Amino acid sequence: MNNKAIKIGLLTGLLLVAAGHAGTVSAHDIAASLGILKGAGATDLYTVTCSTDPTEQSQQPTDHLFVQIQDQNAGGAILSVQVMKGAIAVNSTDNIGGDGIPAPAITLQGGEGDYLVLVDHTARFAETYFMSYHCQDANNQHTGTVLTTKQNQ
Repeated sequence: MNNKAIKIGLLTGLLLVAAGHAGTVSAHDIAASLGILKGAGATDLYTVTCSTDPTEQSQQPTDHLFVQIQDQNAGGAILSVQVMKGAIAVNSTDNIGGDGIPAPAITLQGGEGDYLVLVDHTARFAETYFMSYHCQDANNQHTGTVLTTKQNQ
């Protein structure tokens, strides 16, 4: 086996490990975690870019971003999600982790463009969570949605 093949194999392995650490991403859902190393201040930060996309259910412009989070761990920290665009922000908290009931859904009406989404917790406790995010038109039909991880703690 030559050096180039070894390097490609190692790089592929490292990318798979990094992807596994960041969580599983599907079209509009993510499973992720907050670690204990950063303590109560641990925060995951995402950008969700909403756009008109002819391959989605709707070809209408995005009206809002829908987000809902569910804490997968019983006990420990309280998990919250905040969504911001410009000078407007909304938040929701899952007060009872591990009960199978997500926090109340939130929407932020900000049209197309980038929304910041932050997930944080209140204590030095390892947390896993499931988050749904959907860019939608005024009739709640899916529009173009792209999630980018900015910070994974």
